[in-house]
Amino acid sequence: MASDEIEGSNNKLSAKGDSNVQQVGTTNINGNVFLLDQLKLTHSDAFDLLKITINSDLPKTDSFKNSLPSEFTKKLLYNNVTKYRFIFSDEYQYQNIVSNTVEDLEDSAPLICQLRKAFLDNADYSKGGDLIVDNGDAQIDSIINKFLIVIKQDPNFLNSHISIESTEVFVRALIGYGIMKCKVLINPLERSNANATPR
Repeated sequence: MASDEIEGSNNKLSAKGDSNVQQVGTTNINGNVFLLDQLKLTHSDAFDLLKITINSDLPKTDSFKNSLPSEFTKKLLYNNVTKYRFIFSDEYQYQNIVSNTVEDLEDSAPLICQLRKAFLDNADYSKGGDLIVDNGDAQIDSIINKFLIVIKQDPNFLNSHISIESTEVFVRALIGYGIMKCKVLINPLERSNANATPR
């Protein structure tokens, strides 16, 4: 419990648990404090948003290959990701929700193909057609914006109770999941891309 008193006055402020009490003279004013750990994305909303995403018009690759996973933070550093390194760290619990929800899907392959296609459409290439490392933050921004535009225009989303804020959290977590699964950004462990260098 924290309590501050202004010297020479009857004004007091104390904080207990998730609320605060301000005493002005002999009057107490109660107010709720916003809980920073309040979930912005539920498992149920994540499941609904995954179904909307999979059934959307987002383009898909024809197939994808599995690759040796690289450590998440190393992958971000390798791809010059600065801003999202901190965002993903702050929102890791939402990536866990999305990851666990994807496991509940009957078939996640279409989603994986959508994530891969979104990256390939926003990636940078050498003159020889190989993927090259560039501005990872800008690539992630473009992918997130594409997913948000498509989801927000979907009739199932428009008829749902899901908030824009939850949807934005979901899309960031979904892209984080795509990075974790090595479908978004260049995997530094892939031999063909091991020598990829920034422009």
